[in-house]
Amino acid sequence: MAHLTTVPNFIFPNGDEQPIKVSYYNGSIELSQLHLGNKEPENIILSPEMVKPFLNEILKHLPEAEKYLKEKFPA
Repeated sequence: MAHLTTVPNFIFPNGDEQPIKVSYYNGSIELSQLHLGNKEPENIILSPEMVKPFLNEILKHLPEAEKYLKEKFPA
């Protein structure tokens, strides 16, 4: 059965991973993603003012994380 969409949203193609659905509510932004074996998506809800700091923090730690992974799991 199809579900009625009542909030603005878009689907973010996520490379080789499952796509991420972004939904906008009054005062919050929801990220949801289906995982194999689950019928219901898993959700993360952010305050709009926290989106940029959240993404900046992810990007800040990315080089260190990539370096660690390359050392731990060489190709």
